[in-house]
Amino acid sequence: MTRAAPLLACLVLGGCLSVGDSEPAAEWTLDLPAATAGFPVRVFLPAGLRAPSVITQEPGDAPVTHPLDRWSTPLTAQLAKVIGAELAGLPLRSATVTFRRLEAGREGALRAEASVEFQLSATPAPIVLELSHAGSTEMEHTSLGNAVEAYQGAAKAIGKGVRARVEAELGEVAKPAGDVTVPAR
Repeated sequence: MTRAAPLLACLVLGGCLSVGDSEPAAEWTLDLPAATAGFPVRVFLPAGLRAPSVITQEPGDAPVTHPLDRWSTPLTAQLAKVIGAELAGLPLRSATVTFRRLEAGREGALRAEASVEFQLSATPAPIVLELSHAGSTEMEHTSLGNAVEAYQGAAKAIGKGVRARVEAELGEVAKPAGDVTVPAR
């Protein structure tokens, strides 16, 4: 019986202690706007950012994966919604954003480099635009909150860069829906 007691204790404790099955510490979501683009927006990320875990990277440092902090939905889908909201009201058929670099630090630092291919409704040929953005967010959150805010800022900056290019190509462009005053006759 004395030999069985340690074995039984190991089995009982082993059943109670399960490595790798812990719940995430937090689920993170970008501030997803209600406006939508009305056309497909696809986002592609470097392989290192496709994991469900939040990944931060300070300038000059290696990426850090936070395994207990996860995205509530895939980061690509969230970035597509934020970029799509920035492009709402534009006469586009589609937009594809391929991030070559997307770094968001715990202190709010951000660096993004992306190639954006989009097609205007009136023209068959796609337009390719190379965009880069570097900056930082205001540190109002926890360290991971700052990084999430930096991802949000990168998506908005890319969307605004595309909007500026489309407006330069076409001149006056439809703005997102809002109140419109019609003059009386």
